[in-house]
Amino acid sequence: ELSDGRLSLVVGDVVGHGVEAAAVMGQLRSAWRASALEGADPATNARRLSRFAERLEGASVATVACAVLAGPEMTYTSAGHPPPLLRRPDGSTEFLMDGRGPPLAVSDDAYRTGRVVLEPGSLVLLYTDGVIERHRDLNAFITETPEQYVGPAPDLHATNTFRATAVAQSARRLPGIGYDVPVAAARAA
Repeated sequence: ELSDGRLSLVVGDVVGHGVEAAAVMGQLRSAWRASALEGADPATNARRLSRFAERLEGASVATVACAVLAGPEMTYTSAGHPPPLLRRPDGSTEFLMDGRGPPLAVSDDAYRTGRVVLEPGSLVLLYTDGVIERHRDLNAFITETPEQYVGPAPDLHATNTFRATAVAQSARRLPGIGYDVPVAAARAA
């Protein structure tokens, strides 16, 4: 949760595995959080993170997807990352493509912020390519009881105008998928 009451969900990926990759991801996460706390839109945060990644060994072509929820509106961007997936209350799904841009450290000027108004009961899913590699069918992934993947989470405190549940899972065994598949989700209440 951001200092102004908005909710920010972020999922990213770096090239490689092990301690070095985890260290790079940790630095990118901290840089993203510092920028997000300033209240900038997702595209501005992606530009800032891209400039940071240019100077960080091991961060070349890292990817990130971010969604910021404020009231019923969600803004989002995807820097080379799979796009957010939206499941509406009627069960229909849509990949949110408007905020797409290149991976980090490729171009600072190509990031855009997409916008969507969420109906109560909508579910937004941010995920890594590990979900695609292991599950293959994202529509089935989000249509099948999503709570089995992301788990329930408490509502945000009452001062938040966008009532949502959110959780980020990493290094947890997800049914039918396996370990180390970061997923972040929010549900409009």
